[in-house]
Amino acid sequence: PINPPDFPFPLTSPMPESARYTFRRPALAASFCAALSGEGIQDARSGLFLAAPRRVGKTTFLREDLAPAAEQRGWVTVYADLWSNKGQDPAELIADAIKHKIAEYAGVVSKAAKAVGLTKVTVMGALGLDVTVPGLPNGVTLTQALEVLQKSAGKPVLLIVDEAQHALTTDKGLEAMFGLKAARDAMNASGKAPDLMLVFTGSSRDKLAHLVTNSGMPFFGSMVTPFPLLDRNFTDEFTISVNRALATGNQFDPAAVWEAFMMMGHRPELLRHLIA
Repeated sequence: PINPPDFPFPLTSPMPESARYTFRRPALAASFCAALSGEGIQDARSGLFLAAPRRVGKTTFLREDLAPAAEQRGWVTVYADLWSNKGQDPAELIADAIKHKIAEYAGVVSKAAKAVGLTKVTVMGALGLDVTVPGLPNGVTLTQALEVLQKSAGKPVLLIVDEAQHALTTDKGLEAMFGLKAARDAMNASGKAPDLMLVFTGSSRDKLAHLVTNSGMPFFGSMVTPFPLLDRNFTDEFTISVNRALATGNQFDPAAVWEAFMMMGHRPELLRHLIA
């Protein structure tokens, strides 16, 4: 059985600290970074499109594995979740993520201004950004904003757009996708190591694929890659971490945990709920 007898804490209580852990996927993150920079077998300099069902660990991987791996390479990372606020236009969510990252590099003057309650930040004397107003100022393109970020940081930029298929739900969202394609082309025109790398994820493979399979879409010709699901390495490490909190004769069977995980569609949150 998946639940051992005589569990040492109530099944409805939070998991004890000794049974909590974080699973890392550094090899997968490194392979994606290599693809984005054009160094790997897979070439994703045109964009990396990852599709997988919801709740399989996509967002956790992006935040806790891919972004840190990119930062270790010296890249500045921007993360935009298009489902974080479904009442806001996806184009504004992308622009706001870039704008807030620019503000981090705006220097001592902008930090002092924000300290006294001023929200308008000028970067490199060229781009005025108000972090309290959604979107970019009139006349400022995504290419310009991303170029300012790259020059301000002095680093290549990795932009991660989570649930990117949601951009297709509005005209401005679709325009933003074309804007990101234009930014990629402009910033990587030298043919050297890319200054802008793009990652798009989607929980609907068909909708995400619409961005790359339709000749009228901005990323036509790119490919959608299935996001690798968590495998038995995850459940075995998870089982070990949980068993540390249990009596010697009251242990979870790793094979049973793996079988349950597969039945749940490789969804780690459901597994935690089952065991907790």
